[in-house]
Amino acid sequence: MIYDHILIRYGELSLKKTNRKQFINKVNSHIRSSLSGYNNIKLEPCGLRFYIHLNGEDATKIVDILKKIPGIYSFSLVTRCESNIDEIKKLAKEVLVEEDYQHSTFKVETHRGEKSFPYTSIEISKMVGSFLFREIPGLKADVHNPDIVINIDVRYEGTFIYTKTIMGLGGLPSGSLGKGLLMISGGIDSVVAGFLSIKKGLEIEAIHYASPPYTSDNALQKVVDLLEVIAPYHYNAKITLYVVPFTEIQESIYKFAREDYCITIMRRMMYRIAEKICHDKKCLCIINGESVGQVASQTLESINVIENVTNLPVIRPLAMFDKQDIIEIANRIKSYDISIRPYDDCCTVFVPRHPQIKPKLDEAMDEESKFDFESMIEVAVNNIEIIKIDANKHYSIIDESDIL
Repeated sequence: MIYDHILIRYGELSLKKTNRKQFINKVNSHIRSSLSGYNNIKLEPCGLRFYIHLNGEDATKIVDILKKIPGIYSFSLVTRCESNIDEIKKLAKEVLVEEDYQHSTFKVETHRGEKSFPYTSIEISKMVGSFLFREIPGLKADVHNPDIVINIDVRYEGTFIYTKTIMGLGGLPSGSLGKGLLMISGGIDSVVAGFLSIKKGLEIEAIHYASPPYTSDNALQKVVDLLEVIAPYHYNAKITLYVVPFTEIQESIYKFAREDYCITIMRRMMYRIAEKICHDKKCLCIINGESVGQVASQTLESINVIENVTNLPVIRPLAMFDKQDIIEIANRIKSYDISIRPYDDCCTVFVPRHPQIKPKLDEAMDEESKFDFESMIEVAVNNIEIIKIDANKHYSIIDESDIL
């Protein structure tokens, strides 16, 4: 294989000003961590670019890893030569021969980042194109719809030639905007919300509410499997999951409260617990997979009443998404088939026949005042199970009580 480097581009990060270096260092650190098992490669950060010297390593697995790192806009397999016009011509021919494009249409595009180079971008493209015409029989030019584009990037550290650009995940480096707590149910939406949060630069931890015996170990395993799907996008490929014992709270809600208000009150309890975890674990926001109007608890009236119990920002990455849009992302990140496993979570085991879609705050407060939920919340928080999820090592359960 003629390509001996991978050239990484940052995209949106290059638009940052005084804090650009901070963002670039963050994504570079993620790249180093993700590729730590490849002993032969050499990593070379260089301003607004990042080079990986392959040194004989198979690029296929490295490319798959790079596709999951937030903050990378695009990257290319490239080959490098000295910034000398004769060397550039020679290498461009080798690239075409390697790609087996001798009887194809082509064009040459040049970017001259090194302004001291004696030829302009247009001149370089013409010189290289003319050389390739003479050297490779049957080659034809097509500036509008060529079969192959020979990209020439002339920089002070050398000239790089490539034919393909692979799009990265984009977004911002994982953890660059702080940490949030993801409310994950096991359905389709919440894991997609977690993925989009990571892509936008958040470090995430997760919270799940379990109600045994109404919910099973299979339901919890589904949540673990979903987090393992998005963990590779996360810095260090690790996510902490807090499993809250929610049975007593949920049974009390359905015993004492009006049936149509049960979902509203249940969600208010979830937010209260999430806020406690956030304060203890220094999470700056709560994240969930709510989409406005999708179900009874996601009408604007419901959101208003439910969110009233917390002062933390609540981030809803899917707020304006259609369901099909969410499913498309779930399929792309390969979480959909896990999400549709037929195991109920605590939100689906108790479903009122006619849930309230326009709850009133005073009525919700009256209903939840019928039982001592505060002591139940304390008991639940003090008995949380912690699961450390590592995409490389699967997960382990930590025996830790009284975490708050």
